[in-house]
Amino acid sequence: MSRPEALQSPREFETVAVGDRIEPVVYGPLTVMHLVRWCAAMENWHRIHYDHQFCQEHEGLPGPLVNGSWKQQVLAQLLKEWAGPSGWLLALTYQFRGMDTLGATLTARGTVVGVEAHDEWGDVRCQVELVNAASEATTVGEAVIRLHRRGASPVSVPVAPESSLGFSETSTEIGVTCPPQFRECLGLRSATLVSPDVVDASSLRRFMQSIMARDPDYYDEGVASAGRFGGIVAPPLYPLYALRVPADADDPLTRASRDPDFDGASQTPWSSFGLPELAGAPQRLLNAGNGIDLFSYAPTGTRIAVESVYQDIEEKPGKRGPLLFVSVLSRFTVHETGDLLLQSRQTTILR
Repeated sequence: MSRPEALQSPREFETVAVGDRIEPVVYGPLTVMHLVRWCAAMENWHRIHYDHQFCQEHEGLPGPLVNGSWKQQVLAQLLKEWAGPSGWLLALTYQFRGMDTLGATLTARGTVVGVEAHDEWGDVRCQVELVNAASEATTVGEAVIRLHRRGASPVSVPVAPESSLGFSETSTEIGVTCPPQFRECLGLRSATLVSPDVVDASSLRRFMQSIMARDPDYYDEGVASAGRFGGIVAPPLYPLYALRVPADADDPLTRASRDPDFDGASQTPWSSFGLPELAGAPQRLLNAGNGIDLFSYAPTGTRIAVESVYQDIEEKPGKRGPLLFVSVLSRFTVHETGDLLLQSRQTTILR
C-alpha cells in the first residue's frame, strides 16, 4: 500500500479550487489475509469474502470478493485525512458498480468538483472512486467536506443535525416497485439495539490496521487529547459495524456445521439491522452502497446505539431473475449520552 504524507497543517477553504485532486492511496494486491483480517475486525463471516469454492459453486461468483464494507472505510479515511485536523467529512455516498476479487489492487482517489462559501466555513464537494488495475472505477461516489475559512475557528464538532445534507435520505419515490408481499414492511422500525461492548483501544487497533491506516486520532492519547475530540475516537464509519454478537448469545456460526449452504451472514446482528427478516425474499445478499451524513465520532469507553427502519424495498430486473433492493435507514448515537454520530442509508441486494 502507498499513502501520501499526512497533512501537517489545517486545510483552509480558500486554498481549495475546483479541479484539485485528492492525492490517491493505493491498496494491494489484496490477499486472502487482508480480507480475513477485515472480516475478523468487524466480525463479518460472509463466506463470499474468503471461501473460493462457496463463491463459485453456491453464489455464481468468480471468487472471493473484496468487502464492500472495507471499500467504504478506505474512502472515508481518504477524505478524513484530506480534510485535515480542522475540517470535517460532512456527507458521503457511494455505489458499488463492479466486483473486485481476491488479488485486486485498488486506488482510492478524488477530485474537487464544487465549492460553496459561507461566513465561517465553506463546503467542498468531491467526486470519489476506487479504481482497479484496469483503470475501471468499481466504486463511485460523492462527498462533501466542510473546511473553515481563513481566520475562522476549526469546524465545530459535533455538527448540528440541521446541517445534514440528506445524503442518507432516499431520492426516489418510496414503494413504487415494492412487491405487494413486502409493502407492509415499509416504514417498519426496529427496537433500539445497543452494542454489547464499549469502543476500546483493542477493537480500534484491529479496525485501523485492517483499513491500513495510521491515524493518531484512533490510538495516540496525547495527540488525540490535544485535538477537537479531547481523546481517542473511532473512525468515521466505525458505528456501522458495532453490533457484534453478545457473549451470552447463541453463536450464529453454529449453523454452518449443519447447513453447508449457510452463507455466514444471514441474520447476524450487523446484517439484519434489528429488523425482522423479509419472509420469502431471496437469501443471497450483496452490498449495493450507502448514503451517509456524519455528525460526530464515537469516543472510547462508550457503547453505540442504533435504530433502523425499512426505508424502501424495490424490485428490479436482473440477468438471472428479479433482484430486491432493500434500503434501511439507521440512526447511530452514543448510548450513554444520546449524541448523534451518523445516519446511514444502507442498500442491500437480495438475489
